[in-house]
Amino acid sequence: MTSPLRALVETAKRLFARRSAPLGRSLESERASHFFTWFGLTPSGAPDQDARGIWTSFRPGGTAFPKLAALAVLTDRRGRIVETRLGLDRAFLDDRRTSPFARDLAKSFLLWALPETASAALAPLIANIGDVAAGGATVIMRVGALDPPPPDRSGGYPVFLGTAEGIEVGDGAVRVGLRNFPGSLPPEGFHRDANAVPAGSSRWLRLDVRGI
Repeated sequence: MTSPLRALVETAKRLFARRSAPLGRSLESERASHFFTWFGLTPSGAPDQDARGIWTSFRPGGTAFPKLAALAVLTDRRGRIVETRLGLDRAFLDDRRTSPFARDLAKSFLLWALPETASAALAPLIANIGDVAAGGATVIMRVGALDPPPPDRSGGYPVFLGTAEGIEVGDGAVRVGLRNFPGSLPPEGFHRDANAVPAGSSRWLRLDVRGI
């Protein structure tokens, strides 16, 4: 196992040794998690109900990025999380000035949403998503301090880069979907208020994590 991959797997193990993945847990308790507090995720609009449960939308805090990213969480009638979705404006993701923030949000979302077994299996994909240098950002460090991540074999990274349309990967317990959408972020799961689902660029990337 290469050093970047080993480091990512060990990070995931330490994270999930302290707490379990959010699927099956209450949304109320997850709102106090490091993922929610670090990115300042706050509700955007009233929850929406569909045949499967209740969707609650969130946006990151601050003034620069709220309209470029959105989180949606589906809960059952007892308030337990059954699916999560993260939407990223491709303009946010592809611009080298903002790409590090978008990549960090996407990587952190997957590490938060996935159980340990799935995060370990998808470690190369997560490592490539979290590779700030790959987004064109200037990274200052000593020579040899960080090797490039191992190649992703899942097929998910080309979707993340916008060169492929979509794919679904995962194991027997959880599925991860990555898909690019033309136009605005599709409203399914996200609040329909125009302020909560902004129309930024002409394309959006959506990451889905759900149990089977």
